[in-house]
Amino acid sequence: GLPGAFAPDAAPVDDAKRFELIAPALNEAIENCIAMRRTEGDATARHINALIDGLDACRSAIEQRAPDAMNAAVNRWRERVGALLAAVGGADLAAENVEREIVLIADRCDISEELARLGSHLAQFRSTLSTDGEVGKKLSFIAQEFLREVNTIGSKANDAAIIERVIEAKTTIEKIKEQVANIE
Repeated sequence: GLPGAFAPDAAPVDDAKRFELIAPALNEAIENCIAMRRTEGDATARHINALIDGLDACRSAIEQRAPDAMNAAVNRWRERVGALLAAVGGADLAAENVEREIVLIADRCDISEELARLGSHLAQFRSTLSTDGEVGKKLSFIAQEFLREVNTIGSKANDAAIIERVIEAKTTIEKIKEQVANIE
């Protein structure tokens, strides 16, 4: 509606010359962006490593507590079975049968395999975190494995100190998962 308001340039546009004019600023912006991402990545890696150290400390504390917790649980089971047998007039059960059942129950409550797998996952996570390239999905998968092992430990453990560490570990794993979500 406004004739002559916009008129094409008479001179042809040389895109190569235009690029020459903006190339230094563009290259500087790209370098600054890469440097910023590297700095942010290093800070994220340090934070995740600190969280991993905390999770490993939980694993170690659980591992140290596990034998005492198992012994306490076995002793509680023996006392309960003894009280039940006494309540029913000393039912005629062979001591070896009672002991066999207690050993089977104790075996189902053993968390040594889960602790070993958690330790293995921690080592794999650290190794993956220190490699170059896209590692976000792999770290996310390993974090899920952390949670699976810790949940199993929590369901098998019948000890307040271990449960306290399991809760601490789960909180730490959630923080790890949040940080890993920011990694490509």
